[in-house]
Amino acid sequence: MDKQQDPLQSLGERLAARRRQKNLSLAQLAALTGVSGQDIAAIEAGELDPTITTLVALARGLGLSPSELLPPE
Repeated sequence: MDKQQDPLQSLGERLAARRRQKNLSLAQLAALTGVSGQDIAAIEAGELDPTITTLVALARGLGLSPSELLPPE
């Protein structure tokens, strides 16, 4: 049986990948969303569990729905 990846790590990887696809720096995404660059970096590293408000803000800043950042079930 395969061990599933940590959901926070998966969320962080998906967020980082989408940010890079949009060619946005941490500072640029922070300016678009009102979420600090430090917090975005911590979320991308899987070290910070974002609130739903933060998740929605990040998704909107990237032009996504929040579900697109969540790991698959």
